[in-house]
Amino acid sequence: NINAENRSRLMLKVGNMLLRVIDAELQRKDKIKALEPFFDGKEYQLGPHLPTLRRLSRCAIECFSACRSLPSSSNLQIGSSHSGRSKWDIFVQLELLGGGILEKVEEDNQDSAGNSVSGNSVELMALFLRAEMDSIKTKADAETLINHVKVFVSAVVGLADPLVPWSVRHSAAVAAGFCGMLVCDARTGLKECEQREIASKLQSQQLDLCMVVLKLVQDNDEDVRSAAIKALSSFLLSGFHYDTQNFQAIASVGNFEVSTVPLDALERLYDSVRNKHEKIKLIQRLLKMLVDHSQSMEEDLKLTTEEYNFSENIPSLRSILNLATTRKIFEEEDPNPFEESLVIAQLAVSMLVSSGQKLEDCGLCQDYMCTILSRCKHFIGLFKKRLTNSDDGLLLTDLAHDITWCNQVFSSMHGVILGSIGAIYLGGNDEQNVVKGAKSLMLLFSACSKNVDSMLTVHPCIFKALEVLSNAKQGCHKTYTDLLTCCFLLPGVHSNKNVGSVL
Repeated sequence: NINAENRSRLMLKVGNMLLRVIDAELQRKDKIKALEPFFDGKEYQLGPHLPTLRRLSRCAIECFSACRSLPSSSNLQIGSSHSGRSKWDIFVQLELLGGGILEKVEEDNQDSAGNSVSGNSVELMALFLRAEMDSIKTKADAETLINHVKVFVSAVVGLADPLVPWSVRHSAAVAAGFCGMLVCDARTGLKECEQREIASKLQSQQLDLCMVVLKLVQDNDEDVRSAAIKALSSFLLSGFHYDTQNFQAIASVGNFEVSTVPLDALERLYDSVRNKHEKIKLIQRLLKMLVDHSQSMEEDLKLTTEEYNFSENIPSLRSILNLATTRKIFEEEDPNPFEESLVIAQLAVSMLVSSGQKLEDCGLCQDYMCTILSRCKHFIGLFKKRLTNSDDGLLLTDLAHDITWCNQVFSSMHGVILGSIGAIYLGGNDEQNVVKGAKSLMLLFSACSKNVDSMLTVHPCIFKALEVLSNAKQGCHKTYTDLLTCCFLLPGVHSNKNVGSVL
């Protein structure tokens, strides 16, 4: 019988042998005489064989992950390469061959981004990082680790894209679990002050990784969601900032049916991540999420209004038959129909206003809030223009042409309005008079509702959000509670409206 220690040593030897073979395969420059006529005498090299690299790297992953699971294997020692190259360089080259790091892939080859080789490479990177974090002895080791972590997180972000194959996204989620979500082992050889320094540098990258894994929790594939929940739940349980209720909720998250992710569970995950990180850094990420969420809003509104213009105020439907519009005959399929973008926007807004953080002195936050307010101003101006007929001052009352009911733009519109309320509440600079614009729009709604010949057709959720925006004030508790009421998709915020921080 082979004891655990010997099994661990055997697994390490096999895994390191496989990495040396991978290194040799990466440097292969074969020439086949039978193929020379096809190249007209030009120089050619076949290079590494990707299927071989895929199989070898998968075998190496199985060896190292099995080794870590053994009780006697407290530290994973990955040996050096026979060519003198570092193992990290091998993993990065595998990632490039797989097309996973888009920034380093040629523009005409981006369609190949994210195959199985790139997925395997990030899993190997994660195992390597875990070994590095468990064996930091000097400050130089810590600096090398930080550089490696930046490359790793960038790779995971690229592979989490819903357009890459599900198996590669699964590798990204598994890799996050392999590296322990970048939680550094406190048992290092560094001084206490140096440990605090490396923890501070790791926190920013750790937050980026957390946000990616939260995205994978809502992936379209069940296996990816399961791996993401497993990685995130173990990470959250490693902290010290949770009450009994949150601890029990996170501890049981791994038992949830991942065919659907309960909103309450998703809320608790986001809330726990909020408690885990420095407020100002988290707020920056949340504001960026809201900016990204509404990135295409103005273009979508333009296309929607252009299409509506073809069928508004026409004498008969026959006059618009076979009329060319900008709508595509075949709409592009949503790469991740499982993800609810409006849920993410409402989660981001609820976390923002619950932070109680003043943002007057944060330049990056002010820039993000300015972008959100600018987009909200654009929407309000467009909506007012469509509501009022410039010729006779009548109000348009056609439900079929009310842009607030268009499913292509509703999510981004609602997210922008809520983001603007949050920005005003947190001290965003309303130089564009968005609150004033919302008040004038509400007066227009009021005039429409009093006109017996008109009908107010605005979507009730948009109406309520605009009403809250028209009365929004910095640090106002009513603004805070009304904003959370507008987060109609989140079951938990309504029971916690009175416990949030008030500026």
